Amino acid sequence: MERVLVCILASTRAYEVAWPSFKRQVLDELNADLALAVTFNEKYDYAAKVRDGVIPDPAFLPVIYEAVRTTTSPGAVFLAVVCVFAGIGYKISAAPFHMWAPDVYEGAPTPVTAFLSVGPKAAGFAMLLRFFYDALGANEAASTLPWPLLGGLVAAATMTIGNFSALGQKNMKRLLAFSSIAHAGYMLMAFCVFSDLGMRAIVFYLTVYCAMNLGAFFVVQVVSEERGDEDISAFEGLQTRSPLLAIAMAVFLFSLTGLPPMAGFVGKLYLFASLLKVGGSGYVALALVGILNSVVSLFYYARVLRAMFLTKGRTTAVLPVRRVYGVVVGGLAASTVLLGLAWPPLYDLVDTGLTFMR
Repeated sequence: MERVLVCILASTRAYEVAWPSFKRQVLDELNADLALAVTFNEKYDYAAKVRDGVIPDPAFLPVIYEAVRTTTSPGAVFLAVVCVFAGIGYKISAAPFHMWAPDVYEGAPTPVTAFLSVGPKAAGFAMLLRFFYDALGANEAASTLPWPLLGGLVAAATMTIGNFSALGQKNMKRLLAFSSIAHAGYMLMAFCVFSDLGMRAIVFYLTVYCAMNLGAFFVVQVVSEERGDEDISAFEGLQTRSPLLAIAMAVFLFSLTGLPPMAGFVGKLYLFASLLKVGGSGYVALALVGILNSVVSLFYYARVLRAMFLTKGRTTAVLPVRRVYGVVVGGLAASTVLLGLAWPPLYDLVDTGLTFMR
């Protein structure tokens, strides 16, 4: 879906990045899948049998749950789930399925990139939680398959690869792409505990992440629209050209780092709390990896802050900001600060929503 959107809405640069991958991977897979589906359905009249209730719909989560619970081949189940996890991991940009993100983020128009950074990630985590909780029963004590180990290893790898890869980036959209990968790793920390507290922490963090990440991309859009440049150097002297825009970007970057009193700090606090409440050396070690990765992220976010506030720009002319961009950026910055100071209503809303859904 990401590459399809990029191909439809893209500029020339985005087309060059997305089309070869789209043509090579997506079309081939669609042709193969459609041919298989048609052949299977013609031979067994599968769709009609599912429709008439002759056989249960395998996509129905209780059916999957019952099959997994009564299986005599746990190894086969584990292999199948790893394959499913790979598909969802591609959606949320989790390592080692993250490699598409930096190129697509850089090549796509910034509004499309902003959507890709939050929309598929939120949908992917919703799918991940429903599949592992309702279909696999991974949160049940009786589960004998090593889901926490799988989730923990992927979380640690995703955080580390995302943050360390961002350190050397000069293009803001590539930097934010690797940042997005790292944030998927933070949320996977809470996923691997398979508890209700972890699920609430993920949904809460996704909510605040949408505000702070969308805000950062809107600022990139404003700057690149005027300068025609998306490199960090385009942000040099921004505090003299547009002080409010620079302050808003600082708010988003501090929140992405996880510094108080921003919403990102509260979100990460809940993520780490879900690990530490379960306890155990493995979860404590994963929490330490997350903390160290948050420290690493401060270094590359600080490069942007230094460019905006400490580096003299090539011009001191006022940066024109469209009214709609100003309103959106201001609203997202205010939300990021407000949710860091008064987060209980949002957390209660998340809790109520998850209770209703379960």
